[in-house]
Amino acid sequence: MTKTTLNKTIYAYVPISMGDLNQLLSGTGLSPDRARLLFHNLHLSALRQASSDDKRGRWLLQQGWVSIDSKILKRILTSNYVKYLDWAEAQGFIERRRNEETGRAKYTAGKYCQVIKIASDLLHKDGTLRHFRKEAITEKKALAAISRLRQYYKERREASGWYHLVNPTHIKIVAMTQTLKFRMDDAEKFLTKKYNYAKTTIRKNLLQYYLHIIEAIDNNTLDYFTVDRFGNRLHTPITGLYSPLRSYIYFESMPDEPISYVDIGSSQVYLLSSILARPDLVTKLLPEFAACIPALEKYSHSPDVLDFHSKCCEGIIYEHFAGAYNKQKPIGAEQQRKMRDKVKKRLISFLYSNPKNAKSSVQNSRRLSEFKDFFLQHYPNVYRGINELKAMGVKEFPFMEDFYKAKNKKYGDHAGYINPSRVGQLLESLIILGLISPELIQRGILFTTVHDAFITPKCYAEKIKETINEKFCGLGLTPPKIKITEL
Repeated sequence: MTKTTLNKTIYAYVPISMGDLNQLLSGTGLSPDRARLLFHNLHLSALRQASSDDKRGRWLLQQGWVSIDSKILKRILTSNYVKYLDWAEAQGFIERRRNEETGRAKYTAGKYCQVIKIASDLLHKDGTLRHFRKEAITEKKALAAISRLRQYYKERREASGWYHLVNPTHIKIVAMTQTLKFRMDDAEKFLTKKYNYAKTTIRKNLLQYYLHIIEAIDNNTLDYFTVDRFGNRLHTPITGLYSPLRSYIYFESMPDEPISYVDIGSSQVYLLSSILARPDLVTKLLPEFAACIPALEKYSHSPDVLDFHSKCCEGIIYEHFAGAYNKQKPIGAEQQRKMRDKVKKRLISFLYSNPKNAKSSVQNSRRLSEFKDFFLQHYPNVYRGINELKAMGVKEFPFMEDFYKAKNKKYGDHAGYINPSRVGQLLESLIILGLISPELIQRGILFTTVHDAFITPKCYAEKIKETINEKFCGLGLTPPKIKITEL
């Protein structure tokens, strides 16, 4: 919900083609404002799922269904919330998915939930991409319900298993993120153009939800955050934002200042290469992984490991692979970019993923085998060091047991392939959120993070680059290549 402040109108979103709720509910004894809150929260659930990488969330969104905790429904609709659902269902405004055995609601992620779909014909109107329209909430009891729900969300967030990871740096970054605004007219024109060229209904629906997502971020309706337990990385609505929409961002306190994107080049492989070339970093930053140091030290001075790390520092590792791996004749700039992107995906997949999960088609198996042979030819000791890290399990890293279990339905199957991913993500968060961001905050620099990158007013971009270099040098590392792009 939007912040409930004095003299500020509170809005809810209702389906774009829905009739006047005051008239529709006349004589029913049900509150129109509470019905508005029902559709608003269904809308927010869809936005959360559309802005999430969660596969189940994507699936629900594509099918048009959302899952909403019954405790939330009780807070906005009173203990008689079923009456509102029954009314909406009888009118054909929603569909409800019931448990086949009980005929009641379903359990989702351990919670007693209602799985609901808004009637598709309510979500479309000629001349607009929008699925929903804003309507003011004026009833005092409904406004009080909004306040109670916000408090419930806060308490639930603070009771989450990850919340102990939250520190003042996270809170400050979240606060700065909530001052981000969008040039909505320009963004809507961009999305409309994309929508007109989209070929699938799923793609069109997602582009429509992107419009609602940035509008919700703009008015602080979508203001959640999490810190994931696996890599301790901060996630906000900006983190998973459709990247072209970053071009329409500005900070509320500096509306006329262009925005820059300060990005650490090749960060995923740079951080892994740093561990391979400098195992002492584990002692400094990740002492819980100390068991891997002897294995990595065997290869840390090998020429191919040092060369791999050097090219990562220069930010040319993907270009190097693309040039060496491409057996074709010289190609144009656009084809070179596509080849670089293809090699980047293949290299990251090769370094971090479980080979058992590779697609089993003959063509993909051949490509994987070719890439492995190519990698072994050029960087044999990089390959050996990574494989030794992946070969370690509960015996060496007992604190990883829960993560291994999460990756294997049958515990006992080896899940050590996730070790490099966790080491890399923890390194990223320790450096970006633990070293660089506190320094920027102390210096009064305005920014938000997207994992290994910073979104900031242009006037601060060079200062952020300087701070990044200082912190990496302070760790005894050659700083990575820093790319500054004006959005």
